[in-house]
Amino acid sequence: VTQEPQPQTPSEPVVQEPVDQPASVTLHGTVGNDCVTLHWNAPGNGSYQYYLFRDSAQIGLGNEITSTSFVDEHATSGDHTYFVICVDKNTHEEVCRSEAILVQV
Repeated sequence: VTQEPQPQTPSEPVVQEPVDQPASVTLHGTVGNDCVTLHWNAPGNGSYQYYLFRDSAQIGLGNEITSTSFVDEHATSGDHTYFVICVDKNTHEEVCRSEAILVQV
């Protein structure tokens, strides 16, 4: 003997916990006056320090970069690959890093 399925009454909606989106930084570069101006977004609310790299070598050494822009005055003519790493100033852990971008000088 098969039973007919009983109609289901709607229940309370299930509230989903917000999913933490991975933090991300998008890097942009513009060329002018024989230098490259880099700017990026902060990955969220917090206190961050940024580490910048040109062609896999860190640039801006000796500067504590906490703003979301930097002027690379030492880029030579040619193609350069840049990326930025974001570090939480409180935990000193890497939060995220940007995709590499190619800038022609």
